[in-house]
Amino acid sequence: MSADNRQGNWLTRAVGEQGDPPPLAPAQYAQYVGMLYLSAALVTFVLAALPDLQSGKRLTILASGIVAVGLGSVLVRLRPVLSDLSLLCLFALGTSWIGADVYLVTAGNALALLCWFAPTSFFLLPTRFAVVESSYAALVPGVIYGATGRFAHTNAASAVREWVVALAMIAALSVVVGMLRRSSRDRNSVLGGLANELSIGIGLVGPDGRYRAANSALSNMLGRTREEILGQHVDDLIFPDDAQTTDAALGGLLAGSTTSAVFERRYRRLDGETVHAIVTAASVVPEPGGPRFALELAQDVSEQRRLDEQRAELAQQLLRAQENERRRIADEVHDDPLQTLIALSIHLQILESRLEDESALSVVDDLKKAVAQSIDQLRSLLFELHPPALHLGGLTESLTEYIRRYEGAGGPKVRFESSLATEPTADEAITLFRITAEALTNSRKHADAHSITVSVADSQGGIALAVTDDGIGMDDTNQIVPGHLGVASMRERAERAGGSFEISSTPGAGTTVRAWIPRGDS
Repeated sequence: MSADNRQGNWLTRAVGEQGDPPPLAPAQYAQYVGMLYLSAALVTFVLAALPDLQSGKRLTILASGIVAVGLGSVLVRLRPVLSDLSLLCLFALGTSWIGADVYLVTAGNALALLCWFAPTSFFLLPTRFAVVESSYAALVPGVIYGATGRFAHTNAASAVREWVVALAMIAALSVVVGMLRRSSRDRNSVLGGLANELSIGIGLVGPDGRYRAANSALSNMLGRTREEILGQHVDDLIFPDDAQTTDAALGGLLAGSTTSAVFERRYRRLDGETVHAIVTAASVVPEPGGPRFALELAQDVSEQRRLDEQRAELAQQLLRAQENERRRIADEVHDDPLQTLIALSIHLQILESRLEDESALSVVDDLKKAVAQSIDQLRSLLFELHPPALHLGGLTESLTEYIRRYEGAGGPKVRFESSLATEPTADEAITLFRITAEALTNSRKHADAHSITVSVADSQGGIALAVTDDGIGMDDTNQIVPGHLGVASMRERAERAGGSFEISSTPGAGTTVRAWIPRGDS
């Protein structure tokens, strides 16, 4: 993985790097070295314009400046990826060229140029290469003196004195630049140490959607080394189902249309495990005028999600146990008390056929009506305990029958609409049936409604339920009145099924209960 994915700004180094990384990417080295050549050439042209300079020397200096402009322009325009050796050669060439100009003009006029490349190398090169370059620059005056025995028109004593001045200037400027870089490195090291000690994963996403930095916590979270994370596109490390949400959030942050975002994401570890994370991301511009990045803080909530799944599974098992118990009670009531009442009704009919006394017939008739009413009530109770079609996933059939009985028992008129392409599973049907039954019961008892609409439809990979009445409405839809736990039970059933639940109501304008649960294959 190239340094281009690691470097580029102080925030990248603070999040994911420690030690002494080079501050520029390889593609940027050539550009900045070329700019350095162009700047030095400009100063050379200024020196060539100094008065009292021989025409031959002036032409030589102008020629060297033109060559520097050409070389600098090529480096800036083409930006070739340079090796460490190539960089050292370019700096040595620049320093030698400056030394040659120093030799051609008086030391007093051009001595500062000798210090141009060496201190700058502390910003552009790793420290070990910067030291080599500064040492070479310091030796250039000695090389010139050793080769010619003089500095331009100075004598030996003056040459040595000028050389010492050059050494002092190079040393002083190199120390100052080195201290500045060390201060910057120390700041990044402190920030990097802090970032790597946090238990929260920190990642820096570049404009191309690829990770430019990652701390140790994110590396541990993903089960990958930092080198395996850097340069990877975010979508390559997460589940495909989460890519759309992630791309939408990061797109807004990197474009600057949003400043922050919070979303859930699932990472794929190399060992096959899934990591659930809550990601808080912010849009940042680390360098003034530079590109925009997205700084992500990822909190591992895998254990919480695992507990949630276990809790949901236990809740589903509890609901299944409740339904099984309802079904068992319904079967027992159907097989014993209901059959006894039916038998009693038959015996009353037989008894009625044998009686002739009017008073006795009247008593038997009253008994028959009471038994018939008890049978109807018991059958309604059995249906509410467990509709026969419900365990087969027959939601539409069960709700149609329930609404018929609901209206027959004195409830308001109900309009039922179903646009389900396929019937839900038994568990899904039970959840929606119980929520509908509770909503209808609440409307009859508390809403003073005249008409109700019940609708079920496919929606977003699940089933949406809506129960709307034209009753008196309510002020606080979250209020739980003592003795009336219907709202809480409906919400609990929907959430246990992995769905959502809400109530909207306006005093005098009715109430709407909405629930959504996912299908098992969604």
